[in-house]
Amino acid sequence: MRHLKLLMLAAGLMQTATMAVADENLTVLRHNPFQRPTVPEAPVDPPARPERREPAAPPVLSATLVSSNASMAILDGKLLSVGAEHAGYRLVAVEQGRALFEREGEQVQLKVTRPKGTTTTGRRR
Repeated sequence: MRHLKLLMLAAGLMQTATMAVADENLTVLRHNPFQRPTVPEAPVDPPARPERREPAAPPVLSATLVSSNASMAILDGKLLSVGAEHAGYRLVAVEQGRALFEREGEQVQLKVTRPKGTTTTGRRR
């Protein structure tokens, strides 16, 4: 019985010593691990404005040629047949003095314009 008491006393002392060592190694927490972290809100930038582009001047239609075989038009000095494209304008149809183009899914009709100071025959005044 005496041995049993000594054994229990020794076990108690060991437990106390272990607890003392554990208390020395105890880390102090800097925050509550069970609390949700607060996330700082990101600064809200104003929405980017779309870039303003000056509308490009429409191309100049200077002549048309209506034919049963192959109608053509001169756009910005370039000869185009029906179906050809220049500066984003695709030639769809040609009539006397005007041409129908398609650009970005929209139809655009241009009329023949003469340079200033010329007559209908193209001669200078």
